[in-house]
Amino acid sequence: RDWGADGTTMAWCCTEGERAYVGDRRVIDSLADELTEIVGETVFVELRRRLQP
Repeated sequence: RDWGADGTTMAWCCTEGERAYVGDRRVIDSLADELTEIVGETVFVELRRRLQP
């Protein structure tokens, strides 16, 4: 969604910046504890299985 006034758009979480997609760990790994807390162990395990490279 556009969050700016008068039709101005805003990039979500700085996704337009070059560093938005850089990291040495996958998000599923770096935020494992947080994701498990949000979705539960069963869903997290299945999500991780489906996202295996």
